[in-house]
Order: sequence, then C-alpha cells, then structure tokens
Amino acid sequence: MLKINFLNNDATINQIAELAQAVRFELCDMTKKMNLDAIAKQAKIVANEKGTHDEDEIATAQAKIDKLEAENVKLSTTMEELRTVYNSIIEAMTVPNDKGYSNNSDTVRTVLRVVACAENSKLYKYAIICIDTIIPVFENESLYNCLQAIHVNNDVVEEGYSTNTKERVALYKSAQEELDNIMRDTFSLPIATPYTTALRVKLNAQDRKVLHDCYIKGFSNKFDTDDTGTITFKSRKYNTAVKKNRKGEIDYSGLATDIAKIVISKYAEK
Repeated sequence: MLKINFLNNDATINQIAELAQAVRFELCDMTKKMNLDAIAKQAKIVANEKGTHDEDEIATAQAKIDKLEAENVKLSTTMEELRTVYNSIIEAMTVPNDKGYSNNSDTVRTVLRVVACAENSKLYKYAIICIDTIIPVFENESLYNCLQAIHVNNDVVEEGYSTNTKERVALYKSAQEELDNIMRDTFSLPIATPYTTALRVKLNAQDRKVLHDCYIKGFSNKFDTDDTGTITFKSRKYNTAVKKNRKGEIDYSGLATDIAKIVISKYAEK
C-alpha cells in the first residue's frame, strides 16, 4: 500500500494491515470495472456488426475477453475473502463522533481507491465513487461553462496568449471556488478514525495551474465533402477534460481523473 501521511499514529500493526486490505479490496473492484470496459470494447469486435474484422481479429478479441473474464473471477474471489475486513473498515471510518458528525462512506471509499491507484495508474478514472452524486458540482454546467470560457471561448492577442480581462480573472476565481469545494467534499476526511487522522485536502496554486494547463488535451479538424468530392475545412474541435454531448449531457470524468492524479500526491508521505 502507498505510504500515506494521514495514518493514525496510534494505529496498531493489525489495524494498518486491515487498512491495506481495504485498499486491496477497492483495487480489485476498480480493476474489475476496467476489465469490464475492455471486455465491452472487444465484444464489439467479436460481434463484427459492420463486417470490418476478419476471423483472426475476432479470435484474438475473443481470447482477450476470455482472459479478462478469468481475471475478474479471481478478483471477485479475492474481494469475497477481504469483504468482512473491508466492511468493518468502512463501518469504523464512518462512525459518528461525540458531536454526531461522521465521514461520508462514498468519500471514504474514494480515498481508499485513490490510494490504490498507486499500484496501477490506469485506475484513476475509476477512483471516484458515484461521480454524479458525490460531487454536486458535477451535477450542473457551471464549472464546465467556466472552464470553456477560460480555455476555449476566450479572446487572445496576436502573440497567442489570452487577454486578462476582469471577466477572465473572475472566471478563474469561480473555477477555484468550485475546485476547492470538490477537494473538501470528495477527497477529505473531516473526522479522525482509528485508522486515519482527519484529512483536509487543498489545492495549491501549482495544482490549479496543472489542471488548467491540462484542460485542452489536443484538437482535431473536421472537413466536409460535397457531391463533387471537393473537401473543405469545416471546424476545429478541441478535446477537453470536460465534454458536452449533443444531448447537453456533461461528462466530467476526464477532469475527475486529472484531479485524482493530483490528490494522490496530497495523500502520500513525502
């Protein structure tokens, strides 16, 4: 398990081992979800609905599915072996204190999952439990609109940098407030437990800069072809950390992944 900086100093060796088992449980759960996504991708090749794959490609895809399914069976077995200890950890870390306050169980799970990502960097996208409910900010468009205005729909000068207007500064401050709320509500444990100290995660200026710098992942060009075969440039499309589909649905998973990558450094003992 990742060496963390919020381990309760009074935790016994057995308690530390139990916490590591809880992290292992979440590691298995995330790996299963990652495998299921990979299986779904390979299943499309096997289905070959458009007839674009040959027999070798289909056979290779089916072999990958069989291997992933076998791995998931082993992961499920491991999870069942760990479940009793895992449930006791979640219960202990969500017991109300003498003032009636307690840690949120989804937040506890998210913290454990982020810690587990130290063992597999492909798992960050699965770290946040119930992304649409545990993070109220992700239930609306405000943060998306703010980030789009800062990085995509912004005014730039001839040299290529954005103009720092009062409106743009205000947008950065609004984004900062939203991101700070995410850190407080999603990745922090306000109540100490037998296993952990109270944990309050905050972004510093460099962390915020990284999130802004990584908002645009790249871009692609779109072209139109008319009846004569003439091709014309249509538009430039940005690949951003937050996406909005044609139905108006917002997907914050890319931003959540970037945030989780930053948060793990806050958990690690330096």
